[in-house]
Order: sequence, then structure tokens, then C-alpha cells
Amino acid sequence: MDKTAAGYSEGGGQPVGTNYQRTKPEASSQGAKNLRSRFEDMARSADEDDRRRAEEERQRRLASEQKVAQSAQHSVDNLI
Repeated sequence: MDKTAAGYSEGGGQPVGTNYQRTKPEASSQGAKNLRSRFEDMARSADEDDRRRAEEERQRRLASEQKVAQSAQHSVDNLI
């Protein structure tokens, strides 16, 4: 038996336990704010890209329709 170990009756009235203390997380919300702003910027950028693509497609479609209309008008003029 180990002579340096205390027995149950020799505890001195102190409870047996650990001296572990939880560490509190640092209050660093700056990283979360940066991350949030990055995602918001990405979403804003994606929205702007979508609007730009839609406008370009609208312009292409309008040009195509005008070309078809001119062709149709030219064909009608040739028939008369």
C-alpha cells in the first residue's frame, strides 16, 4: 500500500473533486462580424451579377426581335 496516499477517513472533511475551471470564450465578435459582412458582400455581388446578366439578355432579345421585325418589314416591302 502507498503510504503517501490518503485514506477515505483522512480526507480532512474536504470533498474529493477536481480543480478544473471552465475557460470562458473570448468575446471576439469581430471575426463573426467580418464573416457576416463577407457573406453579405458575396450575396450583394451575386445579385448585381444576376441583374447585369438579365439586362444583357434583355438587350440581346430586344435586338433579335428588332432584327426579325426589320426582316419581316423588308419581306413585306418586297412583296408590294
